[in-house]
Amino acid sequence: MIITNSIAKSNLDNYVDKNGKIDGIVVVGEKNNHGASLGSIVKLDLDGNVVFSAQYEDASINSVYYDVISDYTPNGYDGYIITAIINDKTAVFKYDFNGKKVYEVNYPVTGRIAFKITNNYDSDGKRNGYLLFSTVDNWAAPRKE
Repeated sequence: MIITNSIAKSNLDNYVDKNGKIDGIVVVGEKNNHGASLGSIVKLDLDGNVVFSAQYEDASINSVYYDVISDYTPNGYDGYIITAIINDKTAVFKYDFNGKKVYEVNYPVTGRIAFKITNNYDSDGKRNGYLLFSTVDNWAAPRKE
């Protein structure tokens, strides 16, 4: 995938249509933007053709898109949930199927803590939301002794 060779530290997920049929992949990560990081999402069809490519809108701010999962609602799938680090703060974004950012939620967590995201299920095995869990970001500056 030539389009993704400039995305470093990337994660990916299958992407699905509204009915849950897999028809490609979504890759998130960061691109080099004149020495700064720029959070990026690329959606590819099964033949490797770019369906959309989008980046964090403020190129003057360091950003890394960290993890991605297809968003499922009671009406079916309708986009992607992305976890991110934006200028040393944690954020969650939602993008629609066309690469338009729907919302951004910022968390008052500092120190470059990134969240992974996974599906959450109830005791009957039905999906009932998402589970965010944190990991220490390995790109953080080393501690001074």
